[in-house]
Amino acid sequence: YGFDDDGLPYYSMDLLENPVTILQAADDLPLVTQVGLLIQTLQALAYLHRWGILHRDLKPENVLVIGGQVKVLDFGLALSRDQARADDVTGTLAYMAPEVLRGIPHSEAADLYAVGVMAYELFGARDLFIVSGVTSLVNEILTTPPDLDALNITPELCKVIGCLLAKTPEERYHSALETIYAFSSAIYQPLPPESVAIRESFLQAARFVGRAAELARLTGALDAAMDRHGGAWLVGGESGVGKSRLLDELRTGALVRGALVMRGQEISEGGGPYSLWRDVLRRLVLAVELREGEAGVLKVVVPDIELLLGQEVTDALEVDAAATQARLTGVICGLFRRLDTLALVILEDLQWAGTESLLLLGQINQIVGELPLMLVGSFRNDEMENLPERFQSMGFIHLERLSSAEIEVLGASMLGMSAHHPEVLELLERETEGNVFFLVEVVRALAEEAGNLAQVAVMTLPQAVFAGGVQQMVRRRLERMPEHWRSVLGIAAVAGRQLDLHLLRTLEPDVEWERLLADGAGAAILDVQDERWRFAHDKLREGILAGLDAAARQTLHQRVALAMEKVHPGDPDQFAGLAYHWEKAGHVDKGAHYAGLAGELSVNVSAYEKAIFFFNQALYPLEGDMSADASSRAARWRRLLATAQWALGHYDEAQRLYEESLLLYQRVNDTHGMSEAMKGLGDVARRRGNFEQAREYFQQCLDYCQQGRHPMETGQALARLGLIGRIQGNYAQAEAYFRESLAIFEAINEPVRMASLQSGLALIASDQGRLDEAQVYITQSLATARQVHNPSGTALILTGLSWVDYLRGDYEAAYRHCLESLALTRDIGERWSTANNLGNLGKIMCAMGDFSGAAKHFREALTISNDIGAIPLTLETLPGVAQMYRQQGQPEQAAMLLHFALQHPACYSEVEAQARPLLDELAFECSSEQMASAQQSARAHTLDSILTMILE
Repeated sequence: YGFDDDGLPYYSMDLLENPVTILQAADDLPLVTQVGLLIQTLQALAYLHRWGILHRDLKPENVLVIGGQVKVLDFGLALSRDQARADDVTGTLAYMAPEVLRGIPHSEAADLYAVGVMAYELFGARDLFIVSGVTSLVNEILTTPPDLDALNITPELCKVIGCLLAKTPEERYHSALETIYAFSSAIYQPLPPESVAIRESFLQAARFVGRAAELARLTGALDAAMDRHGGAWLVGGESGVGKSRLLDELRTGALVRGALVMRGQEISEGGGPYSLWRDVLRRLVLAVELREGEAGVLKVVVPDIELLLGQEVTDALEVDAAATQARLTGVICGLFRRLDTLALVILEDLQWAGTESLLLLGQINQIVGELPLMLVGSFRNDEMENLPERFQSMGFIHLERLSSAEIEVLGASMLGMSAHHPEVLELLERETEGNVFFLVEVVRALAEEAGNLAQVAVMTLPQAVFAGGVQQMVRRRLERMPEHWRSVLGIAAVAGRQLDLHLLRTLEPDVEWERLLADGAGAAILDVQDERWRFAHDKLREGILAGLDAAARQTLHQRVALAMEKVHPGDPDQFAGLAYHWEKAGHVDKGAHYAGLAGELSVNVSAYEKAIFFFNQALYPLEGDMSADASSRAARWRRLLATAQWALGHYDEAQRLYEESLLLYQRVNDTHGMSEAMKGLGDVARRRGNFEQAREYFQQCLDYCQQGRHPMETGQALARLGLIGRIQGNYAQAEAYFRESLAIFEAINEPVRMASLQSGLALIASDQGRLDEAQVYITQSLATARQVHNPSGTALILTGLSWVDYLRGDYEAAYRHCLESLALTRDIGERWSTANNLGNLGKIMCAMGDFSGAAKHFREALTISNDIGAIPLTLETLPGVAQMYRQQGQPEQAAMLLHFALQHPACYSEVEAQARPLLDELAFECSSEQMASAQQSARAHTLDSILTMILE
């Protein structure tokens, strides 16, 4: 610990070259210089004591001097003030205060006593007590006054040293600062100047105030996570209210407990898909051993995974968009499940996070309760106040502004006693209203004007501190930086809050970046988090940007974009940033090019909302361009935009975009594109329950595929036709399509799709009562799906296996396989499949006689299916509920539900296959009048009223 060339206190593990002790350094120096070395030591103590740290072993060997600068070393015995105990008598005996030997806990006064001993040795050229033996030395320390006459110094200096060596702590100076004043006065010198760096040390070491209850809640949750009872929390509040400081304190506590700490931060512009999670995942893959195939799945969101692992990573097998997201989520959840040590994940600025990042947060939140894991996310609630409603199972802490009492405490930790003056306190309250960021800024501005933190109380206080608001505050802060650094900070601010030093060194190769970082940290403009430099606060970066005129900012965006292309050529991680910077630089075409690439990447990882944003940017410059190249790009990006809209359930918009892309593909005679557009139109129709229209689209898709000789797309079109055939009850046709499709995928070795088709054949066989054949197909399908690491497909196949078990009457196996599938679908966030599994569990539990469990699963299944608007799935659940009513002695109620399901416009073959046989059985159990009444009652109901009746 010491002071650097600018007077900045620091604790360092640097190798010290040719150091000497303070006594050796002071030999033959002028008196003023000798006292100056003691004052530097006291300045270091003042900083430590402000933090509540006691050194407890100050002696010449631990106070070294290099080039006139004091370095305080050896913190092996240091501890915080509240840890000091009466029975802990440690240190070097000759420098130990009398009260410590008497069993009084070590205090700041005991550290000052040690300074007094060193001062006596410095000026007296001898030890304080010249005795032999430990017992004699202890006796001298406890009872013998120091021989101040042996010191060849002025009476004023003798008085200062005598005060430091007083036998009781009450007789000594009250603080290191008071001792500095005394030494300065004794040699008739002004107080040593308070450099900016020293002042910043006190400001940045300000006490953690007003958040004790919040920190206690989070720390308690962290301790619970140590016992594998993890939790997830949201911390909200306005910008500058202290969210980051609270998380920093939690992080420190986690590191003390030996936790693995991972941190991610979203950015306000230029962020790609999963940008919030990139750094977290980079750390996670190094902490957990990856299983076969997992690195390939993660590669889409961690492009540098090969560099991290030091090995080549094979790309994962291609699956459809929904399965891609499910697979990625499943792998990430699996990694967290395999953590065997306490872990803390801190996610900052959730208000800017994409939907895909928030969905992943939601999925990990579902499993965190059984892991040694704690998730904490911060957000600005003035920008996204409904976030806690979205994550209701997460704990929520809202940070309010500091109260008057808390403002006084925080002010005192920076200003000392000055903060207790009513005028100072009133100014702090008026100017900051309890916002922590502004409170520190106001104190900084006052200290600059007074010249010293301690002089704030005696200065003439201004009526207002920042007449110009944040921008004026930033301007004042920048003025403390050397002028040649300011333009460099401008380009750094344009590049982003996180500093990409490789990029910035390319932009400004002549800049001494290490010196700039040190100066920026000294001015509290920059700081370092987990070895990564960034602007200390968003408000600082925003203020720098606001100070740039439009032309200058546009030029800087272009320079940043050019440097990104040079430093990160072809890196998918940079597409979003390049789209942003080129667009801001006024190069709309280049911005559109990278936006299209970022949109494609977003679709590939199921980040659909970001995909929509990027594709809209990419398509804008192509409007009206009739060239073949522009038409091809516009067709592709419209089709992918339609896919994103379809995945989000925006079917009208998806249909419009698919139709527009089809026209563009026809213009350039692209049969592959035409088949993809037709396939999309068929998927829209299928989701809407328009199965005949879907069949027609898929048939046209097949025709285009066969014209263009595209085997992969041909196989997909046949598979979709088979799916529609099964839905419409045309099992022979469906089986023929599935078999033809399977043959194609076997020929081109597409195991993911092979597994899906084997599952489809199993379901057709079970529909027709060929259960042994279904068992063979489903077993083959499951083995294939597990081999290619496809949790979405595996879950679907397990559902099919469970259904075959159910039809065979093996309810225990059906229950087991359905639970396994449910665990997968919950992990990967597939709500449709989760609802389907819950409905099946209800039916299985009915067959096992557990009506209470069945009712619980039915209610959850219907809640989810209704929430996502899956009407066919809702109808498919109703026969199971009807069977439960029947078995509980409510046959008329059961008949009413079955009539309702069969009469609904969205009823399809799967619903009929379950509802009609049960309704026929009820006809023998109920009178004709009861059946007629049930049918009449069904006509009077709506789907909403049916759900209300069941869920109440």
